[in-house]
Amino acid sequence: MKIRKFSIFLVLITCLALLYVHQQVQLLRISYEINFSEKEMSRLLDQNRVLVYNVTRLKSPVYLDNNFLAAKKDYAIPKQWQVIEVAAQKENRRPVAVASLEKKTFGIFKIFGKPREAMANTIK
Repeated sequence: MKIRKFSIFLVLITCLALLYVHQQVQLLRISYEINFSEKEMSRLLDQNRVLVYNVTRLKSPVYLDNNFLAAKKDYAIPKQWQVIEVAAQKENRRPVAVASLEKKTFGIFKIFGKPREAMANTIK
């Protein structure tokens, strides 16, 4: 009888010890997840601050002008044969590429013959 009571008591103590160890492991795992989440949140907040700063900085025409001047690249208006216009079809309203050969000018640029499209390409 004493061996039976001792073995039941031993199994009960072992189960309680395993339950305690399991809880400690879960607490440790959760603490690692919390630390990881805090680091990730800190990284994302820093990235957000940088992006918000860049967006507010890029809105300034002076900054854009300085960037273009600092890049020291030659920009040129494309020729008419380099421009492809995209027009929508009337039936299913999908865009279709259409090559335009006519010169479109407006206002004072009629005198100089500049096209309406103001696309910049770098000259390499």
